Amino acid sequence: MSQAATVVAGNSTAIAPNSSSWAWDGTEHAELRAALEDGANFGPAGRDTSDTITTVDLVSADAASLAGVDIFVSSWWRDVQSAPFEADIVEWFLAGGDLLLLQDGTDRDGISTRLGFETIGGGAGQNTVSGVLANGPHGVVTEVSQAGSFGRFDNDVITGLGGEIFAQNSNGQATIVGFAEGAFGATSGRLLAFADVDLISGNFGGADFDPLNAKGTLALNAFSFLQADAAIAPVPLPAGLPLMVAGLGGLAFIRRRRRR
Repeated sequence: MSQAATVVAGNSTAIAPNSSSWAWDGTEHAELRAALEDGANFGPAGRDTSDTITTVDLVSADAASLAGVDIFVSSWWRDVQSAPFEADIVEWFLAGGDLLLLQDGTDRDGISTRLGFETIGGGAGQNTVSGVLANGPHGVVTEVSQAGSFGRFDNDVITGLGGEIFAQNSNGQATIVGFAEGAFGATSGRLLAFADVDLISGNFGGADFDPLNAKGTLALNAFSFLQADAAIAPVPLPAGLPLMVAGLGGLAFIRRRRRR
């Protein structure tokens, strides 16, 4: 087992001013970040006994900035502001970096669009959680509600890309989806995408971490999935998609993968 801390970085207000309080360094994620760094949650004495976690802010998301990052969080990041960094982020992901995408609509889904799926605006607010996020190291969660503006994903597109649906709204539409290592190519990392940042945000979304409520449990289980060995098996990609993704820049990064 690796002894180094897992480094979780995200889009700070320096590169995501329109993300406001929902940027990675904003107040909506302050309690989450404290919970991630709490040894009672992650680390040898935690509920998840894998690596401890360190959270950092990025003032750039280019290749050099991402080199020491294990998990990158794109939080409510407007496409026009993420655009200068998307190619480097995707290339880093294809080389083994892990991604958490919190994207409420079509104007904040630039990274996932490059990978072949987008957020569709609207849907229904109540969500049923399933799979490894529903029953993880931090507890059991069955239902959570979206808040404010929110969206959904196309179920068929997600499964066609080899993903798994981890939450659906009351209309049966995907709202949280995940991809195992290798789903987007042999060296690609793990990926989770939420169609609403407020499924795990603090003040507005209502996630509590001490004690844990449903959204707090969901958030911590999500990070356990991202830093643990993949719990879902990749499905072979449709013909042509590896070439499409590789065309974004190839696999230029040489990066250490955490192995357990």
